[in-house]
Amino acid sequence: MPDVRWSSEFDRDRFSEAGLASFEELWNLEESGARAEYKPVKRHVDRKTGKVKRQTTIVRVNKIKYYMKRASGESYKSITSEFEALKILPDFGLCTARLLAYGFDEPDKRAFLIFKSLSGYHSLEDLVNRKAPPEVIAGFQVHKKEILKTIASAIHRIHKANYFYPDWIANHIFIRKGTSEVVLIDLARFCHLSRCPWYYRYRVVRNFVRSQEWKKLKRALGSKIYTKKFLNKLLRE
Repeated sequence: MPDVRWSSEFDRDRFSEAGLASFEELWNLEESGARAEYKPVKRHVDRKTGKVKRQTTIVRVNKIKYYMKRASGESYKSITSEFEALKILPDFGLCTARLLAYGFDEPDKRAFLIFKSLSGYHSLEDLVNRKAPPEVIAGFQVHKKEILKTIASAIHRIHKANYFYPDWIANHIFIRKGTSEVVLIDLARFCHLSRCPWYYRYRVVRNFVRSQEWKKLKRALGSKIYTKKFLNKLLRE
């Protein structure tokens, strides 16, 4: 049976007491009979077989909220890619959601990750669209310049290290309340050049893909002024 690795003994015991201790119990959450609440957030279904390839589920154990990602078959690599990205993202000046537990079943191509809920953080989507509480938005405005610098610097470092991340969207970027701390989530497509399609060996392709990342970030920031040129100028101040 595949092992489950935990970063917190306290949370491991909490899950275990609820009936979610083994890989199989966690993988088959909905059928486990565990004393936990669960709610599907995203599901990707194979069009041919109708089977769920990967999914994200909110799990509540003793009223504590967690996020669980599961994937199997061809989608197994989405979990392994995110797992690897979680380990290196801090090298680029960005934080990640706290990984609480993970399990990999290599022979059957099944894997899951369990994250702590981002309590005290707000998505860039809510901040830009003013859906967050007024005091949170005010704090965001105070730290906005440093936040922009952090993100722009991270993208430069990511590209310099030959990594790509095509999902710079507003609901993947979280800011800690009252600070300039930036958390990036949903890292399944964060990958190194060596794992990209063969045509990425051409510089024109790499440059185009990277330009698209800057454009996507501009949309996430909610203003046409946040171009690559503008952010680079900000970094030099």
